[in-house]
Amino acid sequence: MTLSAGIDRPHYIDSEFREFLVVTNVKIYKGALLSVRSTGYVWPLVAGEQFAGIAYAESDNTGGASGDKKVKAYTKGD
Repeated sequence: MTLSAGIDRPHYIDSEFREFLVVTNVKIYKGALLSVRSTGYVWPLVAGEQFAGIAYAESDNTGGASGDKKVKAYTKGD
């Protein structure tokens, strides 16, 4: 299900944050589960794609080209 607002997901905070480039015309909300497309850009999780992490903060690439915006994500922890 696609998020329409930010959400806090329970998790243990770690020091493993990564930044990912966001695909074109996508708004990623805080707490969204992310997947990596075959192009290397991230967007909200889709079945069958590689899990990338949990969005630490919102990133709005609406109207932008792929890679114009980045999103920071938790990549390790419970």
